[in-house]
Amino acid sequence: MKLKFLELNLSTSSEVSTLELRTWILSHLHTYGEPVRWSITSILPLSVDKGRLFQLEVEAVVILPDSIVIES
Repeated sequence: MKLKFLELNLSTSSEVSTLELRTWILSHLHTYGEPVRWSITSILPLSVDKGRLFQLEVEAVVILPDSIVIES
């Protein structure tokens, strides 16, 4: 089992509800591996328009699939 620390910047709109946000973030993390722990460390507004956009900084630890090789 190999663990990897990730820092991701994800952009989302205000149309994603707080309840949907968890599922949305987890779906992005699953592309890298199985999330062990994660947190939103920063939320920055990207626009002031009606359809507000936000950039979320997410830090996570994931378990890498056996098929992924880590370069040293």
